Parts: sequence; structure tokens; C-alpha cells
Amino acid sequence: MGSTLYRASESFYLIPDDVDLDLGPLEIRSLDGGMAQVDPLSVARFRVTESVARAFAKRAATNVADRLESSVAAASSALASMTSDVEGLPDQALADLTAQLQQLVGTFQTADLTTDAGRASVEEQLSNLRQAKGEMDDSADG
Repeated sequence: MGSTLYRASESFYLIPDDVDLDLGPLEIRSLDGGMAQVDPLSVARFRVTESVARAFAKRAATNVADRLESSVAAASSALASMTSDVEGLPDQALADLTAQLQQLVGTFQTADLTTDAGRASVEEQLSNLRQAKGEMDDSADG
């Protein structure tokens, strides 16, 4: 069973996913933006240091980056095996999409997801990826 990292102001909590917490006035947020109102006493036993929180976030980001990197490598290999003379194949758009995927992998490997700035960096890369995908779709259609 896994755990989820939450933050409340300057405190971090690593809460097992199978634990039900009592409702209360403390607002905690997970790295993916989830929010809960919990009783401070019910989460006190799950409080961790900032260094433990950063290490957990780094491991989680590395796991995601590794899976994403494998997917990007497989997609790049498949694209490379296609010939550029296939009618309608948007070569530049595919190259741009692949580059955005690789940048996203790099961001996951380096961003500190326990900070607003780190999460904003990932969101920016995801936005760029969506834009590159849209351009590839437009190129394929037209």
C-alpha cells in the first residue's frame, strides 16, 4: 500500500493511503492538488521532516520520470522506424512533441515538487506538451 505526501503551511505529512483521518480545521494539500480538512491530532503521527518530504517527492518524481522516459524512448523509436515520405506525416510536429516529452522528463527529474515553483514548472511543461500535441494534430489534419 502506498502513501501520499501532504503539506500544511510549513509542515509535511506522509499519510498511508489506507488511513481514514478525522475531519477537522487543518487544511492539508497533496502534491497533485488534492485537499482535505483534517483533525490536527489525527495527522500528528504522520508528520515528517522537510528532508523526508523532499526525499519522498524526489523518489516519486524519479519513478514518474523513469516511466515517462521509457515511454518517450519507445515512441521515439517507433517514430524513427517510420519513413519520412509517409503522406501526411507531420515530421516537425512529431519532433516538437518528442522534444516536449523529453523536457517534461527532465523537469520531473530536477523539480522540487514540494514547492509551488516546482509544481508550476511541471505545469508549464505539461502546458507546452499539450500545445505541441495540438500542433501535431493540426499538422496531421491539414
